[in-house]
This record gives sequence, C-alpha cells and structure tokens, in this order.
Amino acid sequence: MSTVVAERPRADGGSESGDERLDADLVLVGSGDRAALSRLYDALSPTMFALALRLLNREDRAQEATTHAWLTIWQCAPRLPQGRARQTILAATVRSVSKLAEVE
Repeated sequence: MSTVVAERPRADGGSESGDERLDADLVLVGSGDRAALSRLYDALSPTMFALALRLLNREDRAQEATTHAWLTIWQCAPRLPQGRARQTILAATVRSVSKLAEVE
C-alpha cells in the first residue's frame, strides 16, 4: 500500500514540496542545467509575467521585464541565495520591472 504525501499549501500560493523542487532546480541552474531552467520557467514564468504586467500595465514591457529577469537568473544563478527560489526569482522580476519603469 502506497502513501500519498500531500503538499502543504503556503500563503504565497506555493507548497513546501513544490518549493523544495524549485530550490533544487535553482541550484542545478547554477551549474548550467538547462532542463532545470526549463522546469523553473514552466513553474514560475506565468506568475512573473502577471506580476510584471500588473506593475507596468503594458504587455510588451511586462514581456521584456520577464525576459530580462530570466536572463539575469541564468547568468547569476551560481551567486543567488539558496533555499528561496520562488522569492529570489520574483525579486528578480521586480528588479527588472523597476529598471524598465525608470526608463519610461
């Protein structure tokens, strides 16, 4: 008989086991693992884009901010804090949005 382990929901919409997977993937991205980057992208890109769109109110700029955030994550992953992938990635999105907002 197998036991099903339920994920514990979090206030930010994540789950403990889901966040552990994201954390592990961010570590792998730091070593150049493209499959891990793809998993992170699939898991968090919709949230990143929605956040950017809400802050910028322009779809084209939100897409630009999201793309810039992913580029930053790929380049800086080895130096990013461990154990907080969701928060780190969303913070990268906010920084990208801020940079674009300064230009406007």
